[in-house]
Amino acid sequence: MKLTVTTFITLDGIMQGPGGPDEDRSNGFDVGGWLVPFVDEGMGRAITDIFTRAEEILLGRNTYDMMYPYWSTFPDQDDVVAAGLNNLPKHVATSRPESLEWTNSHPITGDVAESEALLAARRCSLPALSRLGSLTILEDATVPRPRIAEMVDRIEQIAQRHKVTIATFGHAGDGNLHPTCVLPSAQDTDAVRRAELAFADIFAAALDLGGTITGEHGVGVEKRDLMPTMFSDIDLKQQQRLKCAFDDKGLLNPGKVFPTLHRCAELGRMHVRGGQVPFPDIPRF
Repeated sequence: MKLTVTTFITLDGIMQGPGGPDEDRSNGFDVGGWLVPFVDEGMGRAITDIFTRAEEILLGRNTYDMMYPYWSTFPDQDDVVAAGLNNLPKHVATSRPESLEWTNSHPITGDVAESEALLAARRCSLPALSRLGSLTILEDATVPRPRIAEMVDRIEQIAQRHKVTIATFGHAGDGNLHPTCVLPSAQDTDAVRRAELAFADIFAAALDLGGTITGEHGVGVEKRDLMPTMFSDIDLKQQQRLKCAFDDKGLLNPGKVFPTLHRCAELGRMHVRGGQVPFPDIPRF
């Protein structure tokens, strides 16, 4: 038995988010936004091949509800996609099995349906938070899985201490958490400063629990100055030597990751042009 998994990728070209002003809403596609601005010949062949080989289809409930109104009324049996969607068995993860009206639809209930409901709540978390304020700051910090609950408790305590609103969601499978701060406005400099202090405490808490300052989003500029809290000076120099091996001219992401800039040719010195050093805001030897 082969399953075509379309829980998160809808093969009719529609995403779950809203489309832009130039979205093509013809042929019944009046909801969602296009995954791509057009489907080229190569993608069309790939989709046709999937439905030619598939014997059964697995669908998440949200995807099912988007595809059913259009494809169930598409009668062309010579269209491989339409024939597949209308004739193949469709297994749907749902907590509402009584409402499956599409021909040959079969509910998947129990733990799978509960998991789908939890995933739906997870997908709604950020849009729900964005309604609480005009500025949403989403970060990431990772801890060992057995310490997730303790980390969530610490985040709540930190939020209360700094008088900011922070909600936490993330990836329980690897301990990668997303503390998300909601502020009234980007112009509220006091609130922004309190959020920055709160995140600094959150990253320190993650390290204290045996975790890292990032598990997914990376270091960039925002976490650059926190690198010495996680790595020794020797570690950081070794990392920079490794970067220099691939980027001896410092062209890739200059000014990011490393809190102290070095010139690859001789770590410990900085090249000066016209009396100015690059990135004067970063401390250096």
